[in-house]
Amino acid sequence: MEVVGIRANDLHFYTHTMALDFHRLEDKKYLFSLSDKQYIGLLEIFQAFKTQTGIAIDPHRDARLTLENVRSLILLIDDILIDPKINDVRNNLTLISEFKEHLRSCLAKNHEIQIYGD
Repeated sequence: MEVVGIRANDLHFYTHTMALDFHRLEDKKYLFSLSDKQYIGLLEIFQAFKTQTGIAIDPHRDARLTLENVRSLILLIDDILIDPKINDVRNNLTLISEFKEHLRSCLAKNHEIQIYGD
């Protein structure tokens, strides 16, 4: 089958699998990534964080998290985990726990975070 009229750049949307890449702010060293599916699993947390801080964590933009922002995100996750009304959170406990551990590691090492979207 021949594909006509599609440039390599047009395929980026279909082949891209990483929603967000997390790096150390000070030297841009890679820390971890979230896939599109993982991002969706954490979406309620990211929406609550945006409401609380005004900082959007989404795959269509870059963001920076100070140590205070990282601390706030961890506390928000703790608060959300005890809220019985949030079913999506309950369904993603392993993912949320792993994400929280990444954040805790960054905080313990005093790493502010640069997040890169698409």
